[in-house]
Amino acid sequence: MICGAVTAFAQSDAASSDQAAAGTETPSPNSQPAATSAETPAPISEAPTASAQAAAAPAAAPEAPAPNPQPEAAGSETSVPSPEAPAAGSEAPAPSPQPEATSPEISAPSEEAPAPSPEPAAASPQTPAATSESAAPSPTVPSTTSEPAAPSPEAPAASPETPATSSGAEEKPRSEADILAEITRLSAKLEEANGVIDELRTESYDLKNQAQDAEARAKAARDEADKADQNAAASEKKAAAAQAIADAADEQRKEAEAAAAKADALAADAERLKARVAELEAKIATLESGRDALYGKLASFGTLRIDPDSFPELLRSGFADGKTRLGTWKLAGSVLSQVDKNQYFSRLTFPLVQSAKPVLYSFETMTGSRGWVGTGIHLFAEGVKKPKGFGEGKSLLVWLTRDSKVRGNDGSYLQVYRSDSDVSMERVLDAKIKEKLDGWNRIDVLYEPANEFIVLAVNGTIRAAYRTYFGIGAGVTMSLRTLGAGVQFRNFEVRR
Repeated sequence: MICGAVTAFAQSDAASSDQAAAGTETPSPNSQPAATSAETPAPISEAPTASAQAAAAPAAAPEAPAPNPQPEAAGSETSVPSPEAPAAGSEAPAPSPQPEATSPEISAPSEEAPAPSPEPAAASPQTPAATSESAAPSPTVPSTTSEPAAPSPEAPAASPETPATSSGAEEKPRSEADILAEITRLSAKLEEANGVIDELRTESYDLKNQAQDAEARAKAARDEADKADQNAAASEKKAAAAQAIADAADEQRKEAEAAAAKADALAADAERLKARVAELEAKIATLESGRDALYGKLASFGTLRIDPDSFPELLRSGFADGKTRLGTWKLAGSVLSQVDKNQYFSRLTFPLVQSAKPVLYSFETMTGSRGWVGTGIHLFAEGVKKPKGFGEGKSLLVWLTRDSKVRGNDGSYLQVYRSDSDVSMERVLDAKIKEKLDGWNRIDVLYEPANEFIVLAVNGTIRAAYRTYFGIGAGVTMSLRTLGAGVQFRNFEVRR
Protein backbone atom coordinates (compact mmCIF):
# COMPACT_ATOMS: atom_id res chain seq x y z
CA MET A 1 0.00 0.00 0.00
CA ILE A 2 2.81 2.40 0.92
CA CYS A 3 4.75 1.62 -2.24
CA GLY A 4 1.89 2.63 -4.50
CA ALA A 5 1.44 5.84 -2.62
CA VAL A 6 5.18 6.52 -2.87
CA THR A 7 5.02 6.40 -6.69
CA ALA A 8 2.01 8.73 -6.70
CA PHE A 9 3.82 11.17 -4.45
CA ALA A 10 6.90 11.15 -6.66
CA GLN A 11 4.83 11.92 -9.75
CA SER A 12 2.94 14.65 -7.95
CA ASP A 13 6.16 16.27 -6.75
CA ALA A 14 7.73 16.13 -10.22
CA ALA A 15 4.62 17.63 -11.80
CA SER A 16 4.58 20.43 -9.25
CA SER A 17 8.22 21.27 -9.98
CA ASP A 18 7.67 21.50 -13.77
CA GLN A 19 4.53 23.54 -13.50
CA ALA A 20 6.18 26.00 -11.16
CA ALA A 21 9.12 26.38 -13.58
CA ALA A 22 6.84 26.88 -16.60
CA GLY A 23 4.73 29.49 -14.79
CA THR A 24 1.57 27.31 -14.98
CA GLU A 25 -0.57 27.37 -11.84
CA THR A 26 -2.39 24.12 -11.19
CA PRO A 27 -3.69 24.01 -7.58
CA SER A 28 -3.24 20.77 -5.63
CA PRO A 29 -6.47 19.09 -4.52
CA ASN A 30 -5.07 18.46 -1.05
CA SER A 31 -3.50 21.80 -0.27
CA GLN A 32 -4.37 25.49 -0.17
CA PRO A 33 -2.84 28.01 -2.61
CA ALA A 34 0.48 29.29 -1.44
CA ALA A 35 0.74 32.90 -0.27
CA THR A 36 3.09 35.25 -2.13
CA SER A 37 6.44 35.49 -0.36
CA ALA A 38 9.95 36.62 -1.08
CA GLU A 39 11.35 33.17 -0.52
CA THR A 40 10.13 29.70 -1.46
CA PRO A 41 11.30 26.85 0.82
CA ALA A 42 13.11 24.17 -1.12
CA PRO A 43 11.55 20.69 -1.22
CA ILE A 44 12.98 17.97 0.94
CA SER A 45 13.95 15.56 -1.77
CA GLU A 46 16.07 15.93 -4.89
CA ALA A 47 14.44 16.88 -8.18
CA PRO A 48 16.17 15.34 -11.24
CA THR A 49 16.98 17.74 -14.04
CA ALA A 50 14.59 18.03 -16.99
CA SER A 51 17.27 16.95 -19.45
CA ALA A 52 18.07 13.77 -17.53
CA GLN A 53 14.42 12.92 -17.21
CA ALA A 54 13.71 13.55 -20.88
CA ALA A 55 16.57 11.23 -21.85
CA ALA A 56 15.96 8.32 -19.50
CA ALA A 57 12.41 8.41 -18.16
CA PRO A 58 9.41 6.76 -19.82
CA ALA A 59 6.00 8.38 -19.76
CA ALA A 60 4.84 9.24 -16.24
CA ALA A 61 2.96 6.40 -14.57
CA PRO A 62 -0.73 7.04 -13.89
CA GLU A 63 -1.39 8.77 -10.65
CA ALA A 64 -1.99 6.74 -7.52
CA PRO A 65 -3.96 8.79 -5.01
CA ALA A 66 -2.34 8.90 -1.58
CA PRO A 67 -4.56 7.80 1.33
CA ASN A 68 -5.74 10.36 3.86
CA PRO A 69 -3.76 10.29 7.13
CA GLN A 70 -5.23 8.32 9.99
CA PRO A 71 -2.07 7.97 12.15
CA GLU A 72 -1.76 5.91 15.12
CA ALA A 73 1.55 6.62 16.66
CA ALA A 74 1.95 9.26 19.26
CA GLY A 75 3.06 12.53 17.81
CA SER A 76 2.56 16.06 17.00
CA GLU A 77 -0.49 18.20 16.57
CA THR A 78 -0.13 18.78 12.85
CA SER A 79 -1.74 17.20 9.82
CA VAL A 80 0.14 15.94 6.78
CA PRO A 81 0.22 18.63 4.11
CA SER A 82 0.68 18.01 0.41
CA PRO A 83 4.20 18.26 -0.97
CA GLU A 84 5.46 21.74 -1.72
CA ALA A 85 6.23 22.96 -5.22
CA PRO A 86 9.49 24.87 -5.78
CA ALA A 87 9.43 28.39 -7.15
CA ALA A 88 10.27 28.91 -10.81
CA GLY A 89 14.00 28.90 -11.43
CA SER A 90 14.88 27.48 -8.02
CA GLU A 91 17.11 24.50 -7.56
CA ALA A 92 16.02 21.45 -5.56
CA PRO A 93 18.44 20.65 -2.71
CA ALA A 94 19.85 17.17 -2.34
CA PRO A 95 19.15 15.10 0.77
CA SER A 96 21.79 15.12 3.46
CA PRO A 97 23.99 12.02 3.64
CA GLN A 98 22.46 9.10 5.41
CA PRO A 99 23.66 8.42 9.00
CA GLU A 100 25.82 5.33 9.51
CA ALA A 101 23.67 3.82 12.24
CA THR A 102 20.45 4.39 14.09
CA SER A 103 21.01 7.03 16.73
CA PRO A 104 18.65 8.65 19.20
CA GLU A 105 20.24 12.04 18.68
CA ILE A 106 19.24 14.62 16.05
CA SER A 107 20.96 17.85 15.35
CA ALA A 108 18.94 20.92 14.44
CA PRO A 109 18.39 21.37 10.72
CA SER A 110 20.66 23.74 8.86
CA GLU A 111 19.24 26.97 7.47
CA GLU A 112 20.42 26.36 3.91
CA ALA A 113 19.94 23.22 1.84
CA PRO A 114 23.11 21.62 0.34
CA ALA A 115 23.67 21.51 -3.39
CA PRO A 116 22.03 18.56 -5.13
CA SER A 117 24.12 15.44 -5.32
CA PRO A 118 24.02 13.14 -8.36
CA GLU A 119 22.52 10.22 -6.52
CA PRO A 120 20.47 9.95 -3.30
CA ALA A 121 22.06 8.11 -0.41
CA ALA A 122 20.82 4.58 0.08
CA ALA A 123 18.92 3.80 3.24
CA SER A 124 20.97 2.10 5.97
CA PRO A 125 19.68 -1.38 6.75
CA GLN A 126 19.25 -0.63 10.43
CA THR A 127 18.50 3.10 10.38
CA PRO A 128 15.26 3.89 12.21
CA ALA A 129 14.93 7.29 10.66
CA ALA A 130 12.91 7.81 7.50
CA THR A 131 14.78 8.97 4.35
CA SER A 132 13.63 11.62 1.93
CA GLU A 133 12.46 9.48 -0.94
CA SER A 134 12.01 5.92 0.31
CA ALA A 135 12.08 4.38 3.73
CA ALA A 136 10.45 1.18 4.69
CA PRO A 137 8.07 1.16 7.66
CA SER A 138 9.67 0.93 11.03
CA PRO A 139 8.41 -1.74 13.46
CA THR A 140 8.52 0.15 16.59
CA VAL A 141 8.76 3.78 17.20
CA PRO A 142 6.85 6.59 18.15
CA SER A 143 8.01 9.82 16.72
CA THR A 144 7.77 13.35 17.99
CA THR A 145 5.42 16.16 17.18
CA SER A 146 5.94 18.68 14.53
CA GLU A 147 4.48 21.49 12.54
CA PRO A 148 3.73 20.73 8.86
CA ALA A 149 5.87 22.41 6.26
CA ALA A 150 4.34 25.66 5.02
CA PRO A 151 3.11 25.70 1.42
CA SER A 152 5.33 27.30 -1.21
CA PRO A 153 4.82 31.08 -1.05
CA GLU A 154 5.37 31.71 -4.74
CA ALA A 155 4.20 28.62 -6.61
CA PRO A 156 1.02 26.58 -5.91
CA ALA A 157 1.43 22.84 -5.49
CA ALA A 158 0.75 20.90 -8.68
CA SER A 159 -2.13 18.47 -8.82
CA PRO A 160 -0.99 14.83 -8.85
CA GLU A 161 -3.15 14.39 -11.93
CA THR A 162 -1.38 17.11 -13.99
CA PRO A 163 1.45 15.68 -16.17
CA ALA A 164 4.85 17.15 -15.36
CA THR A 165 6.66 18.92 -18.22
CA SER A 166 9.91 20.83 -18.15
CA SER A 167 11.57 22.44 -21.23
CA GLY A 168 9.26 20.44 -23.45
CA ALA A 169 10.32 17.03 -22.02
CA GLU A 170 8.24 14.82 -19.74
CA GLU A 171 9.93 14.30 -16.38
CA LYS A 172 10.73 10.90 -14.93
CA PRO A 173 8.83 10.01 -11.72
CA ARG A 174 10.99 9.72 -8.66
CA SER A 175 11.83 6.22 -7.65
CA GLU A 176 10.52 4.62 -4.52
CA ALA A 177 14.08 4.05 -3.35
CA ASP A 178 14.81 7.82 -3.57
CA ILE A 179 11.77 8.70 -1.49
CA LEU A 180 12.49 5.99 1.09
CA ALA A 181 16.11 7.14 1.28
CA GLU A 182 15.05 10.70 2.12
CA ILE A 183 12.64 9.43 4.76
CA THR A 184 15.43 7.36 6.35
CA ARG A 185 17.72 10.39 6.43
CA LEU A 186 15.13 12.58 8.13
CA SER A 187 14.27 9.88 10.68
CA ALA A 188 17.97 9.42 11.43
CA LYS A 189 18.26 13.14 12.12
CA LEU A 190 15.25 12.91 14.42
CA GLU A 191 16.78 9.99 16.28
CA GLU A 192 20.10 11.83 16.58
CA ALA A 193 18.44 14.95 17.96
CA ASN A 194 16.39 12.87 20.41
CA GLY A 195 19.58 11.29 21.72
CA VAL A 196 21.33 14.65 22.12
CA ILE A 197 18.30 16.07 23.91
CA ASP A 198 18.13 13.07 26.28
CA GLU A 199 21.84 13.33 27.08
CA LEU A 200 21.58 17.06 27.72
CA ARG A 201 18.56 16.56 29.91
CA THR A 202 20.43 13.94 31.92
CA GLU A 203 23.43 16.25 32.30
CA SER A 204 21.17 19.15 33.25
CA TYR A 205 19.38 16.97 35.79
CA ASP A 206 22.71 15.87 37.35
CA LEU A 207 24.00 19.44 37.47
CA LYS A 208 20.84 20.61 39.20
CA ASN A 209 21.37 17.94 41.86
CA GLN A 210 25.00 18.95 42.26
CA ALA A 211 24.00 22.60 42.62
CA GLN A 212 21.46 21.73 45.29
CA ASP A 213 24.02 19.61 47.09
CA ALA A 214 26.57 22.43 46.93
CA GLU A 215 24.07 24.89 48.36
CA ALA A 216 23.23 22.49 51.18
CA ARG A 217 26.91 22.02 52.00
CA ALA A 218 27.45 25.77 51.84
CA LYS A 219 24.65 26.32 54.34
CA ALA A 220 26.04 23.62 56.61
CA ALA A 221 29.47 25.20 56.35
CA ARG A 222 28.07 28.62 57.24
CA ASP A 223 26.26 27.13 60.20
CA GLU A 224 29.49 25.48 61.24
CA ALA A 225 31.28 28.82 60.86
CA ASP A 226 28.69 30.61 63.02
CA LYS A 227 28.99 27.95 65.67
CA ALA A 228 32.76 28.18 65.59
CA ASP A 229 32.55 31.99 65.96
CA GLN A 230 30.35 31.56 69.02
CA ASN A 231 32.77 29.09 70.52
CA ALA A 232 35.67 31.41 69.76
CA ALA A 233 33.94 34.35 71.45
CA ALA A 234 33.23 32.27 74.54
CA SER A 235 36.83 31.12 74.68
CA GLU A 236 38.12 34.69 74.44
CA LYS A 237 36.04 35.71 77.47
CA LYS A 238 37.70 32.95 79.44
CA ALA A 239 41.19 33.79 78.18
CA ALA A 240 41.98 35.62 81.38
CA ALA A 241 41.34 32.50 83.39
CA ALA A 242 43.45 30.15 81.32
CA GLN A 243 45.90 30.53 78.48
CA ALA A 244 44.91 27.10 77.28
CA ILE A 245 41.36 28.30 76.72
CA ALA A 246 42.71 31.30 74.78
CA ASP A 247 44.76 29.02 72.55
CA ALA A 248 41.70 26.90 71.89
CA ALA A 249 39.76 30.03 70.95
CA ASP A 250 42.41 30.99 68.40
CA GLU A 251 42.27 27.55 66.87
CA GLN A 252 38.50 27.63 66.66
CA ARG A 253 38.62 31.04 65.01
CA LYS A 254 40.95 29.69 62.35
CA GLU A 255 38.55 26.82 61.74
CA ALA A 256 35.70 29.28 61.45
CA GLU A 257 37.58 31.31 58.83
CA ALA A 258 38.40 28.15 56.88
CA ALA A 259 34.78 27.06 57.01
CA ALA A 260 33.63 30.49 55.83
CA ALA A 261 36.07 30.37 52.91
CA LYS A 262 34.85 26.89 52.05
CA ALA A 263 31.24 28.09 52.15
CA ASP A 264 32.05 30.96 49.79
CA ALA A 265 33.79 28.59 47.38
CA LEU A 266 30.83 26.19 47.42
CA ALA A 267 28.41 29.05 46.84
CA ALA A 268 30.46 30.16 43.82
CA ASP A 269 30.41 26.59 42.50
CA ALA A 270 26.63 26.54 42.89
CA GLU A 271 26.30 29.73 40.85
CA ARG A 272 28.50 28.34 38.09
CA LEU A 273 26.42 25.15 37.98
CA LYS A 274 23.22 27.17 37.77
CA ALA A 275 24.62 29.14 34.85
CA ARG A 276 25.57 25.90 33.10
CA VAL A 277 22.06 24.53 33.64
CA ALA A 278 20.60 27.65 32.01
CA GLU A 279 22.89 27.19 28.99
CA LEU A 280 21.89 23.55 28.61
CA GLU A 281 18.19 24.36 28.86
CA ALA A 282 18.58 26.97 26.12
CA LYS A 283 20.39 24.45 23.93
CA ILE A 284 17.66 21.87 24.54
CA ALA A 285 15.02 24.38 23.49
CA THR A 286 16.91 25.09 20.26
CA LEU A 287 17.30 21.39 19.45
CA GLU A 288 13.64 20.69 20.16
CA SER A 289 12.66 23.49 17.79
CA GLY A 290 14.83 21.98 15.05
CA ARG A 291 13.44 18.54 15.77
CA ASP A 292 9.89 19.82 15.37
CA ALA A 293 10.84 21.25 11.98
CA LEU A 294 12.14 17.84 10.91
CA TYR A 295 8.93 16.19 12.07
CA GLY A 296 7.06 18.67 9.90
CA LYS A 297 9.10 17.66 6.87
CA LEU A 298 8.54 13.97 7.59
CA ALA A 299 4.79 14.45 7.96
CA SER A 300 4.65 16.40 4.68
CA PHE A 301 5.33 13.28 2.59
CA GLY A 302 2.06 12.50 0.83
CA THR A 303 2.95 8.80 0.65
CA LEU A 304 2.89 8.41 4.42
CA ARG A 305 -0.87 8.53 4.89
CA ILE A 306 -3.11 6.10 6.69
CA ASP A 307 -6.60 5.74 5.19
CA PRO A 308 -8.94 3.13 6.73
CA ASP A 309 -10.89 3.04 3.44
CA SER A 310 -7.82 1.47 1.83
CA PHE A 311 -8.20 -1.53 4.18
CA PRO A 312 -11.75 -2.79 3.52
CA GLU A 313 -11.44 -6.15 5.32
CA LEU A 314 -12.40 -5.80 9.00
CA LEU A 315 -10.54 -8.49 10.98
CA ARG A 316 -11.56 -7.44 14.50
CA SER A 317 -13.77 -4.85 16.20
CA GLY A 318 -14.08 -4.54 19.99
CA PHE A 319 -12.63 -6.64 22.81
CA ALA A 320 -14.53 -9.94 22.55
CA ASP A 321 -12.52 -13.19 22.86
CA GLY A 322 -9.72 -11.43 24.75
CA LYS A 323 -7.74 -13.70 27.09
CA THR A 324 -6.31 -12.18 30.31
CA ARG A 325 -2.63 -13.01 30.71
CA LEU A 326 -1.67 -10.53 33.46
CA GLY A 327 -3.56 -7.75 35.26
CA THR A 328 -7.21 -7.16 36.11
CA TRP A 329 -9.24 -6.20 33.01
CA LYS A 330 -12.80 -4.85 33.16
CA LEU A 331 -15.15 -3.91 30.30
CA ALA A 332 -17.77 -1.22 31.02
CA GLY A 333 -19.84 -0.42 27.95
CA SER A 334 -17.36 0.19 25.15
CA VAL A 335 -14.41 1.08 27.45
CA LEU A 336 -11.85 -1.55 28.51
CA SER A 337 -9.82 -0.81 31.68
CA GLN A 338 -6.84 -2.45 33.41
CA VAL A 339 -7.39 -1.59 37.10
CA ASP A 340 -4.36 -3.15 38.83
CA LYS A 341 -2.05 -0.14 39.31
CA ASN A 342 0.78 -2.36 40.60
CA GLN A 343 0.92 -4.46 37.42
CA TYR A 344 3.87 -3.66 35.12
CA PHE A 345 3.43 -6.35 32.43
CA SER A 346 -0.36 -6.70 32.07
CA ARG A 347 -1.60 -8.17 28.78
CA LEU A 348 -4.92 -9.04 27.14
CA THR A 349 -4.35 -11.39 24.17
CA PHE A 350 -6.51 -11.96 21.05
CA PRO A 351 -6.15 -14.71 18.43
CA LEU A 352 -5.45 -13.13 15.03
CA VAL A 353 -3.68 -14.58 11.99
CA GLN A 354 -1.41 -11.91 10.47
CA SER A 355 0.52 -12.75 7.31
CA ALA A 356 1.91 -11.08 4.20
CA LYS A 357 -0.78 -8.41 3.72
CA PRO A 358 -0.48 -4.94 5.31
CA VAL A 359 -2.50 -4.62 8.53
CA LEU A 360 -3.91 -1.42 10.12
CA TYR A 361 -4.46 -1.39 13.91
CA SER A 362 -6.54 1.51 15.31
CA PHE A 363 -7.63 2.29 18.87
CA GLU A 364 -8.02 5.10 21.41
CA THR A 365 -6.19 4.94 24.74
CA MET A 366 -5.43 7.00 27.86
CA THR A 367 -3.46 6.56 31.13
CA GLY A 368 -3.56 7.88 34.68
CA SER A 369 -2.31 11.42 35.39
CA ARG A 370 0.51 10.53 37.80
CA GLY A 371 3.57 8.33 38.02
CA TRP A 372 5.16 5.88 35.63
CA VAL A 373 2.60 4.69 33.06
CA GLY A 374 2.51 2.96 29.69
CA THR A 375 0.04 1.71 27.09
CA GLY A 376 0.42 -0.01 23.72
CA ILE A 377 -0.02 -3.04 21.48
CA HIS A 378 1.99 -6.16 20.56
CA LEU A 379 1.44 -7.14 16.91
CA PHE A 380 2.51 -10.01 14.60
CA ALA A 381 3.31 -12.16 17.66
CA GLU A 382 4.22 -15.84 17.52
CA GLY A 383 6.20 -18.30 19.63
CA VAL A 384 4.85 -17.01 22.98
CA LYS A 385 5.62 -19.64 25.63
CA LYS A 386 5.77 -17.76 28.95
CA PRO A 387 2.58 -15.83 29.76
CA LYS A 388 4.39 -13.70 32.36
CA GLY A 389 7.52 -12.84 30.41
CA PHE A 390 8.88 -9.37 29.77
CA GLY A 391 8.81 -9.98 26.01
CA GLU A 392 6.09 -11.40 23.76
CA GLY A 393 7.68 -14.19 21.71
CA LYS A 394 8.77 -12.78 18.36
CA SER A 395 6.75 -9.60 17.79
CA LEU A 396 6.71 -5.80 17.58
CA LEU A 397 5.53 -3.53 20.41
CA VAL A 398 4.24 0.03 19.83
CA TRP A 399 4.40 1.79 23.22
CA LEU A 400 3.44 5.18 24.71
CA THR A 401 4.95 6.00 28.10
CA ARG A 402 5.68 8.68 30.72
CA ASP A 403 8.47 8.28 33.32
CA SER A 404 9.58 11.50 35.02
CA LYS A 405 12.10 9.77 37.30
CA VAL A 406 14.09 8.39 34.38
CA ARG A 407 13.56 11.28 31.93
CA GLY A 408 13.76 14.17 34.37
CA ASN A 409 10.50 15.57 32.91
CA ASP A 410 6.84 14.61 32.61
CA GLY A 411 6.84 14.44 28.79
CA SER A 412 5.16 11.74 26.69
CA TYR A 413 7.24 9.38 24.52
CA LEU A 414 6.32 7.19 21.54
CA GLN A 415 8.49 4.07 21.25
CA VAL A 416 8.91 0.87 19.23
CA TYR A 417 10.37 -2.35 20.66
CA ARG A 418 11.57 -5.51 18.93
CA SER A 419 10.72 -8.62 20.97
CA ASP A 420 13.00 -11.58 20.23
CA SER A 421 11.61 -13.94 22.90
CA ASP A 422 9.54 -14.00 26.08
CA VAL A 423 12.50 -12.63 28.08
CA SER A 424 14.34 -10.44 25.55
CA MET A 425 13.03 -7.16 24.14
CA GLU A 426 14.97 -4.16 22.76
CA ARG A 427 13.86 -0.58 22.13
CA VAL A 428 14.61 0.52 18.54
CA LEU A 429 12.81 3.88 18.35
CA ASP A 430 12.13 6.62 20.92
CA ALA A 431 10.55 10.03 20.23
CA LYS A 432 9.02 12.71 22.44
CA ILE A 433 5.50 13.85 21.48
CA LYS A 434 3.37 16.82 22.54
CA GLU A 435 0.21 14.92 23.44
CA LYS A 436 -0.50 14.24 27.14
CA LEU A 437 -1.22 10.59 27.91
CA ASP A 438 -3.83 11.27 30.62
CA GLY A 439 -6.38 12.19 27.89
CA TRP A 440 -7.81 10.14 25.02
CA ASN A 441 -5.46 9.79 22.03
CA ARG A 442 -6.20 7.92 18.77
CA ILE A 443 -3.36 5.60 17.72
CA ASP A 444 -2.98 4.13 14.23
CA VAL A 445 -0.31 1.53 13.42
CA LEU A 446 0.20 0.41 9.81
CA TYR A 447 2.60 -2.53 9.31
CA GLU A 448 3.60 -3.89 5.90
CA PRO A 449 5.36 -7.23 6.56
CA ALA A 450 6.52 -7.70 2.97
CA ASN A 451 8.54 -4.46 3.09
CA GLU A 452 9.12 -4.64 6.88
CA PHE A 453 7.86 -1.05 7.16
CA ILE A 454 5.85 0.47 10.02
CA VAL A 455 4.06 3.83 10.08
CA LEU A 456 2.82 5.36 13.37
CA ALA A 457 0.26 8.15 13.77
CA VAL A 458 -1.22 9.98 16.76
CA ASN A 459 -4.56 11.78 16.46
CA GLY A 460 -4.43 11.70 12.67
CA THR A 461 -0.85 12.98 12.31
CA ILE A 462 2.06 10.73 11.30
CA ARG A 463 4.83 10.74 13.91
CA ALA A 464 7.23 8.07 12.61
CA ALA A 465 7.99 5.81 9.67
CA TYR A 466 10.57 3.06 10.17
CA ARG A 467 12.02 0.06 8.30
CA THR A 468 12.44 -2.82 10.73
CA TYR A 469 14.77 -5.37 9.05
CA PHE A 470 13.83 -7.85 11.82
CA GLY A 471 12.26 -10.58 9.69
CA ILE A 472 8.86 -10.31 11.40
CA GLY A 473 6.50 -11.36 8.63
CA ALA A 474 3.75 -13.42 10.28
CA GLY A 475 1.95 -13.78 13.60
CA VAL A 476 -0.92 -15.66 15.23
CA THR A 477 -1.79 -13.37 18.16
CA MET A 478 -1.86 -9.72 19.19
CA SER A 479 -2.04 -8.24 22.71
CA LEU A 480 -2.97 -4.98 24.41
CA ARG A 481 -0.37 -4.10 27.07
CA THR A 482 -0.40 -1.64 30.01
CA LEU A 483 1.76 -0.37 32.87
CA GLY A 484 0.59 1.52 35.98
CA ALA A 485 -2.76 3.03 36.91
CA GLY A 486 -5.70 4.37 34.93
CA VAL A 487 -5.02 2.76 31.52
CA GLN A 488 -8.09 2.43 29.26
CA PHE A 489 -8.92 1.48 25.63
CA ARG A 490 -11.88 2.04 23.31
CA ASN A 491 -12.84 1.97 19.57
CA PHE A 492 -10.46 -0.91 18.86
CA GLU A 493 -10.40 -2.43 15.35
CA VAL A 494 -8.02 -4.24 12.98
CA ARG A 495 -8.22 -4.02 9.17
CA ARG A 496 -6.33 -5.22 6.14
